[in-house]
Amino acid sequence: MRGGTVGLISLERHNLEDGIDFTPVQNNTDDYASMVAGVLPGGQFGFNQLGSLPPAGSCTFYAAAGQTVGPSYRPLLLSALSGGTLVPAAAGLSISNGTASAIAGLVSGVDMAPLAGTEDANSTLFLDGSAFTVTGTASSTVGAFQATVPPAIPFVWTNREQITNVNRSHNLTLTWSGSGNGTVLVVGGNYDQPNNASGAFLCAASLAAGTITVPSYVMEGLPPSRSFLQQSAGYIQMTVMPASPASFTATGLTAGLAWSLLWNDQTVLFQ
Repeated sequence: MRGGTVGLISLERHNLEDGIDFTPVQNNTDDYASMVAGVLPGGQFGFNQLGSLPPAGSCTFYAAAGQTVGPSYRPLLLSALSGGTLVPAAAGLSISNGTASAIAGLVSGVDMAPLAGTEDANSTLFLDGSAFTVTGTASSTVGAFQATVPPAIPFVWTNREQITNVNRSHNLTLTWSGSGNGTVLVVGGNYDQPNNASGAFLCAASLAAGTITVPSYVMEGLPPSRSFLQQSAGYIQMTVMPASPASFTATGLTAGLAWSLLWNDQTVLFQ
């Protein structure tokens, strides 16, 4: 794997359906923007989740301390550089949707911010439009840049309503519909609060396939959901990664990639 300093920009819409913590089911939509830059090791044994996705039709399991699953953690982007070294970013990532703009603040070397959400009656969703422009000012290590980011690839998670209680000892089949050239990513996981530990799986499939089966031997590594619901946080999340992300350049970066993602997120109980 080729190493170097990589910059990643992610514009993400999360459609969350929560039937575990709320009765009746609560649906919320939130728009996020984030950027991270990091130095990735290269060489024969270089690895990170983004550059080493599982082969189409298969899954990879991860275990970690702390809470690393859930919509607000945007696991694809923020875990993509695990094992690398974050480089300082400049505060003030600016995002424009053609009619309005927003600023993402700096948090621990990562530019990230919620742009809008349906929980706020006065908020208007931001990531609607045919393209978005993201600009950043220069820092001590990364120069100023501008990236044009196309909209997310739409899709429908067709058996979403049937996925609420997941038996970890059985295979789990997920289905979707959509068109375009992309890879469907499925992230599932559970956080166990008493042990402060997370288990998660990442699966990949072609958008055209329309289905993937998560084997039981992958899910058996997940901590089971607690009877006291507030002690667990189980999710399954699905999105489509475009086959050709947008690219951008900046002084100090070996490569810059940018994309928009539509996530469908579901709270689940893992039994």
